[in-house]
Amino acid sequence: STLLLHLPFGVLPLALAELAYVVFTITLIVVVGRAVVRANGVTSWASALFAAALVTLSRPGQWNLLLGQVTLQAVLLSWVALRFAQRAPWLSGLALGAATFKPTFGLPVAVLMLARGNVRAVGAGVLFALALNLPIAAILEHRGGALHLFGQNLANPYHAWTGRSDSAPWSFYRIDLIALSGRIAGHISPVRTVRIG
Repeated sequence: STLLLHLPFGVLPLALAELAYVVFTITLIVVVGRAVVRANGVTSWASALFAAALVTLSRPGQWNLLLGQVTLQAVLLSWVALRFAQRAPWLSGLALGAATFKPTFGLPVAVLMLARGNVRAVGAGVLFALALNLPIAAILEHRGGALHLFGQNLANPYHAWTGRSDSAPWSFYRIDLIALSGRIAGHISPVRTVRIG
């Protein structure tokens, strides 16, 4: 579904697609700022732009803007799914189904919605997610044997990720307290992990 959701950028010439994606990301940052202040009862655009500026100054905000990460899209889709689950279950379901392009967002939101009793919205989300993903999954399976590759060794992707420099305890890309305190102190000291057993 990531391929389908980002298809409009994929059909543009590269330079135009880059510019369009930056404009799209800036727009999403402003929309997130607006949603945050509106959820707190503030209607001022100045407050919304201030919230957007704070998002942009944060490390995740910079990653979305400069590296093209998709967290803002998943956040906004999750918010729409939760916000409209009672009033407009089909709209909520469309947003939930689209949010499953990042399962770490879509699946927990679906569980929360089920716990809240939003069965119709979750049902619509499941239908939309299947409609969005199954055709592409079938094409990938037919052309590349994706299921066979996926089933070969499920631990390989995790071990490949943990071996990368951006997942190391002292990595510049980490945003947790250890990395933050190291950057403030001016040096990053590796954290040793202890294996028990």
